[in-house]
Amino acid sequence: MHRFSPRFHRPNKECCEIARKVSIPLFCKIFLIPETHMIFSASKVVIIAKDCGKPLRRHSWCGTHFVRKGPTIPPNVQKGPTTTLRENQTSPQKTNSMHPRTQFEN
Repeated sequence: MHRFSPRFHRPNKECCEIARKVSIPLFCKIFLIPETHMIFSASKVVIIAKDCGKPLRRHSWCGTHFVRKGPTIPPNVQKGPTTTLRENQTSPQKTNSMHPRTQFEN
């Protein structure tokens, strides 16, 4: 991630383990600021995040790097298990309500 490091190599297993534990968007926000843009390479951070299975959102910023490609999941949506009915629960019963025009007809 260092800006002046030699040729960039794809991240290894140990690097990805650390990258998975870190909040990459938070790293971008705190460490990739104008005062440190000569130390860290924002584009390398984006590549590491993608290669390690934590891609940044499309159309987001990481320091001075604009992410053009990536997942389209909104930032406030968290993936989780879907809710399903339990075996002992029954689905809600539909009520037979009459249409307003027919309720006064005999």
